[in-house]
Amino acid sequence: MNHEDQKRNERKNFDDKFEENMHKEYNDIEEEYHAAYPNTPAPWTMGALTAIFSRNGKGFLLWGLVGAAVAVALWIAYMALYPNGNY
Repeated sequence: MNHEDQKRNERKNFDDKFEENMHKEYNDIEEEYHAAYPNTPAPWTMGALTAIFSRNGKGFLLWGLVGAAVAVALWIAYMALYPNGNY
C-alpha cells in the first residue's frame, strides 16, 4: 500500500465515522439540511417542521398538546370577553 492509498483509506474511515455521527446526532430531515447547508445553523422552526413532516412521527404529541393549549387559551379569552354568549 502506497502513501496515496493510505491517505485515501484514512479519508474513507473519517467519512464513515462522520456519517455514523450524523445518524446519531440528527434525524433524516436535519441530516439532509446539514448536508445541503453545511456551515449554516438550522432555523428556529426546524423543530416544528421536523415534528410535522418527519417520517417517524416524533413530536406530534408535543405539538398536539401545544395546539390544544392554544385552543383552550382562546376559549378562555372568549369566555372572559363574552360570559353569557352575547356578542
